[in-house]
Amino acid sequence: MGMNNTGTVLIVDDVVAAREIARLYLEEAGYSVLLAADGSECVELFREHAEKINAVVLDYAMPGMTGDETLRELLKIRSDVSVVLSSGYGEEDVQEHLATQPYAGFIQKPYRFATLISKLEELS
Repeated sequence: MGMNNTGTVLIVDDVVAAREIARLYLEEAGYSVLLAADGSECVELFREHAEKINAVVLDYAMPGMTGDETLRELLKIRSDVSVVLSSGYGEEDVQEHLATQPYAGFIQKPYRFATLISKLEELS
């Protein structure tokens, strides 16, 4: 475990259990964690805390605002935001919908938290 895990991560998932479990694992790994249930809540939280959020783990398929709409809004607020997309679909499927929007990483659901944490460490 590197000691550089002191960043703040915003977890966006419409499944309560998925958010809570992610929070437990990430806090144990030394991250501060913010949680959002959907795209609009994610954008709102990001707007409030943009300067301290190091990464956003964004569930791609959620009701309401889509993953690509959410990503577009986050990039408007801070163009250098690191977004890790998570989805039960494969990355190729997700990429087709994203047009050319940049994202920092992709993680296939269901994922192991060790995988998520090493993804986040690559970003820092």
